[in-house]
Amino acid sequence: MLLEKIKNKIKNKKKKKIEVGDLVWAYRYKNEEEKNKIEESHREGPFLIIYKKWFTTYALYSTSSFKNFKYQNSYLEVNAEKYNLDKTTYVIPYYLNKIKKKQIIKTLNKIDMEDLNYVKKLVYLALKNKKKSLINYYKIKFIIDVGDIIIYQNKYYYIYNKDDNYYYANKVHKVNSMQDRRVIKVGVFKYKFNFDNDIKIPITNKVYLTNTINLKKQQLFTIYKEDYLKEKEMGIDIKRGSLIKHYSFYYYVYGEYQDNYLTYRVYLTKSTKGLVYEIKIAGKKYYTSFEKVMVFKESYNQLISDASDLEIDVIKSLKKEMKLETKNTINYLLKSIMKGSIIASVDSDLKYIVYKRSSNTLYCVDYYDREKEVTLEITKDFPYILVDKLTYLELQNLMINLKRLGLVHE
Repeated sequence: MLLEKIKNKIKNKKKKKIEVGDLVWAYRYKNEEEKNKIEESHREGPFLIIYKKWFTTYALYSTSSFKNFKYQNSYLEVNAEKYNLDKTTYVIPYYLNKIKKKQIIKTLNKIDMEDLNYVKKLVYLALKNKKKSLINYYKIKFIIDVGDIIIYQNKYYYIYNKDDNYYYANKVHKVNSMQDRRVIKVGVFKYKFNFDNDIKIPITNKVYLTNTINLKKQQLFTIYKEDYLKEKEMGIDIKRGSLIKHYSFYYYVYGEYQDNYLTYRVYLTKSTKGLVYEIKIAGKKYYTSFEKVMVFKESYNQLISDASDLEIDVIKSLKKEMKLETKNTINYLLKSIMKGSIIASVDSDLKYIVYKRSSNTLYCVDYYDREKEVTLEITKDFPYILVDKLTYLELQNLMINLKRLGLVHE
């Protein structure tokens, strides 16, 4: 025991000053009691020095065992070849530890500024989700860069390029599933991108970091964007009057709003339920009740055919005729909005989940903040449209959470 202490003192004297960005090899315990609780093979391991304050040093727990991760993107990969290490090391932003100088055995290497900036953003996001006051305590500073998902003027954007004056970005949306094409999963979130909506944001303008994408997924974004632009060049042009197939369903496009097609649901056979109209698209018969559905442009949408100008005018006339024939138009058109429906505004980025419907009153929670309750009344000019529905399991989990919060109206 005495010999071990002497050796450690000699090592500590030889050690250089530890700095932020150093990847070190250290004991994972501070005293004998902690030591005895850890398996012998796990008592030492890598740590990344992330923050220093006065006489206290903070480090991130790291490991060479990839299988220990819960979230796919919530780590920094310190590549073995790049940093001349025996094994590739994964730095976990959630495990921030105070580390004493006597714990540090040796310095392995120092990560570069790009990797350091990336892991600082991961730590910032982890602290933000955990407890906002911790951000001010640790004062984690970083640079907004390529790969970041930001909020700018209350909308989400992905930064794909940057120069001295501007961020170059595409609009981005959170989605529920990986079924659509060109979805990128970042931690627990899934994102779709509007590749047509390129904007320049002055670097001097205020933006807020909401997520960040690692290098591999940045490359995936580039591939997705190039594929989309190639398809567009090939002349796949969906517009007003187009009949599209979205998965196994058919839709007639009557307009566009932001990153979505405004459509009516179309059927191949006539239903006996409700008021159904026969329409023609490119000379073929179809049937519709003019049920409105919003379809995301970047979904896998197959163009079937395009209606002629005359057919477009006839469909428009039938829609007007339906309003005259139906006394209770609003109830009929929006009867598809029910418990579990996801609705979106056609005038803004607002999006809600309906957890109860009573006549024309919808009890909802905000799609992105599920502790925020909203009550909506369906009127003649109801500015929301059905975009998706929760699965049975998702709805059950939502209702359990709402009951826990005391928001459910019985």
